[in-house]
Amino acid sequence: MKHLKSIITLIVITFTLASCSTDDDGGSNNVSEENLIGTWSLTATSQESSFSGSAQGNEVDATITSTGSNFDFTVVFNNDNTVSANGTYDETITSDINGTISTETQTITTNDEQAEWTLDGDQLTFEGEQLIAAGDLQIIQADIEPSFTIETLNETTLELRFNEEQNLGVDGLSYTINVVQTYARVN
Repeated sequence: MKHLKSIITLIVITFTLASCSTDDDGGSNNVSEENLIGTWSLTATSQESSFSGSAQGNEVDATITSTGSNFDFTVVFNNDNTVSANGTYDETITSDINGTISTETQTITTNDEQAEWTLDGDQLTFEGEQLIAAGDLQIIQADIEPSFTIETLNETTLELRFNEEQNLGVDGLSYTINVVQTYARVN
């Protein structure tokens, strides 16, 4: 069961490390590449996930929520459509896996992670290959291009939302995930 919890936690962490958003001071969206370019500091992050199906021969019914704190994490969107992320924050994860509830806090550290980004309307997409693994067990290896909806983008605030439902292709395991991240403009 502990190994299964590690797998689910890694899936959660994988989707937690990216985000962005758009909104005008008047509440209307002002999404453009020009408004997105710059340095943004993470100020809030939350996530809700659920998993169901069978993993490694065990039935899984899991709900996981997480919130961030102690932010020292920045994201830089560049003119050449590259993005870099650096810093740390704490993430408190509460999980209910088949009726067993646990809470743990871990520090998320990112050192000059690089990706490319594209903007299509209010959809911000990051391009790159990601691998989800726990120890020697590889769960997914695929070209993943997570797309975030920019909820708010103005002179001071960027808020990104990511929603996804997917069948993981591992013993019928499927998940839903909802992530919201908020950033403040640094420059």
